[in-house]
Amino acid sequence: MSLFFEPEKSQGEKLFEKFLFILAGLLLAMFIVLATSAANAQQLVPAVKALQKGDAVPDLTLTNLVNIKDSTETIHLTSTDDRLTVLIFFGTWCSSCRAEFPSHQALQNRFKEKVRLIIVGSEPRAKLASYFNTARFTDGTSYTFPCVAEDKQLKSLFPHRLIPHLVWIKSGKVVATTDGEELTAENITTVLNGSAPPYQKKDIDAEKPLFFNDDLPPSAIFSLFIKGQVDGLGNGGRFRRSGDVVFGRLMHNSRLYEMYRHAASELLPGINSKRVLSTIKDSSGFFIPAQASPSERRKNYCTYEIRVPLKEADSLYAYMLKDLNRYTPYHGSIEKRRVKCLVMTVVPGYKDRLKTKGGTPELSFFPDQPPLMINYSTKILLLRLNDLKFLPLPVVDETGLTENIDLSLTSFPTSEAELKSALLKQGLKLSERERELEMLCLKDDK
Repeated sequence: MSLFFEPEKSQGEKLFEKFLFILAGLLLAMFIVLATSAANAQQLVPAVKALQKGDAVPDLTLTNLVNIKDSTETIHLTSTDDRLTVLIFFGTWCSSCRAEFPSHQALQNRFKEKVRLIIVGSEPRAKLASYFNTARFTDGTSYTFPCVAEDKQLKSLFPHRLIPHLVWIKSGKVVATTDGEELTAENITTVLNGSAPPYQKKDIDAEKPLFFNDDLPPSAIFSLFIKGQVDGLGNGGRFRRSGDVVFGRLMHNSRLYEMYRHAASELLPGINSKRVLSTIKDSSGFFIPAQASPSERRKNYCTYEIRVPLKEADSLYAYMLKDLNRYTPYHGSIEKRRVKCLVMTVVPGYKDRLKTKGGTPELSFFPDQPPLMINYSTKILLLRLNDLKFLPLPVVDETGLTENIDLSLTSFPTSEAELKSALLKQGLKLSERERELEMLCLKDDK
């Protein structure tokens, strides 16, 4: 048995304990008051309202600017400013954004004080400053538009998913929200004359099945095809997955040619443009020329989505090819054809020399850099060779090499003759021959 004995406390100790108790109570009360005040203060801060076409834009002062002469400079957006101001939301990683800058600069030079183009970026100030220090207009001069760095304010006022995202503001009101292609001299003149561009940008969440609400059951199977640009979607696609199984595919605002090639990619591994035979008479709606106008691209872009049962996921791309044949005036099929090609073989005596010496795999096969392959398969080399635009014929591997190889060229070849010469020095020979190959055959479906 154990006993606990607490000695009698002195009067001073009792008074000190009472003081500590009162002090703790006061501190707790102060904490509750401060916490309540902070919560009430937060509740009093109005939520930022996203602005739409026709809404008034509050007077704003834009700071943290780069690509300007004076680092302390600010930009004021006011309702009394009768100029057309276009906010261009941008990212240094966005190739579409960068590709449109020359045309934007040309428009800024043409309309001068009537139009003010402002770039808006969320990236760090140093990164944006570095980009504009090196980026150049077609005549070699620097771009003149100022850029807002590390933006949060404007993104909250004009939320969006896709960039480039352009917000047109005139006389203190949102006139339009568009993509970069709509920034044309014609549309600028239209806005300066008091009207709006004909096309407004939308944002569609491509992570969800297109044009269905959230009530669509996960087990639903369907296919969907749309001719013409779908506003609110960029150019690209999504895979629909269940774990590691791909059971659906979305391609949005794409060329039919890209869709047919993708449908054939699982049926014809390693397919490239040289493995495509086309007898289509009018290809204007199929390939879409690179220099097509925005209206031509808008008319000829297509969007396609398919979702199949999980147990039939292996047949996804076969279904996709059948759908494209059914929905379009064209027909694609995988057929064996005897065609001219470049056959890659090993020069006698070089087989052992080509075998890799081992080590960490290393691959560099980019223009302006000497090609290098360390400890890689000839299958990878074949893919890179078939990507070369100066080779008109498909390349076929008949080297018989099953082990990885090492390959190093002194410079990146720019012609078929240069490539053949460089490879020959390494022990690989390219010879024009005829072979029976599986091809994607495209024709008009009469």
